[in-house]
Amino acid sequence: MIRVTIEMVPFGIEAAKRPISTIQIVNTMEGTHEVGNYRAIIYENGEKKKAVEVKGFVRSRGAVQLLKEVLKKVRSNAR
Repeated sequence: MIRVTIEMVPFGIEAAKRPISTIQIVNTMEGTHEVGNYRAIIYENGEKKKAVEVKGFVRSRGAVQLLKEVLKKVRSNAR
């Protein structure tokens, strides 16, 4: 699983930081060694907001590209 956490750091004070959004990306185990299928769940303030799937992702592209694909799906589903 890949987890991305977005934190609010009021006025740059680390002691006051708090998570405001989390994205969990899970391998569905339906792909191959080279290509994977993933399910992502987006939480805001601890509440599940959206779920999207990314299918046929070429794993060699890396985690940041996978995150970009997830965000693209979230944006296209919001329209």
